[in-house]
Formats: sequence, C-alpha cells, structure tokens
Amino acid sequence: MTDITDDIAEEISFQGFEDDCKLLGNLLNDILQREAGSTFVDKLEKIRVLSQSACNMRQAGMEDLAEMLEKQLASELSK
Repeated sequence: MTDITDDIAEEISFQGFEDDCKLLGNLLNDILQREAGSTFVDKLEKIRVLSQSACNMRQAGMEDLAEMLEKQLASELSK
C-alpha cells in the first residue's frame, strides 16, 4: 500500500530541487554576464543548445542530423 504522504513529500522534494537548480543556473548566468560579458554567454548558450540538440537527435535515431549538428558544434568550438 502506498502512503499518500510519501508521494506528496517526494513531489515537494523534487520541486524544491528543481527550484534550487533554476536558482543556481540564474546565479551562474548573472555572474558570467558580469564577469565574462554577453558575447561569451551568448556563445556558451549556442554551444549548449547545439550539444543538447545533437544528443536529442542521436537518441531519436536521427544520425544524419546529429552529425550535422556535431559539425556545427565543432566549428563553433574552434572559433
């Protein structure tokens, strides 16, 4: 038998964790903006999006698209 209280506590716990992660991400972004500048942060975000997209395409079995994104990522990293 599942205890409803445990389910609620677990849900609250995960929500707190997600909130903490979001807060840390925002703090990191603010510090990088201030210390490294918006050009750096924009490049970092572009690299993050390309990386995540390539992983998602590979997991979905879209190998050709994943390879194209990885080439674009390599180009971005070499700049």
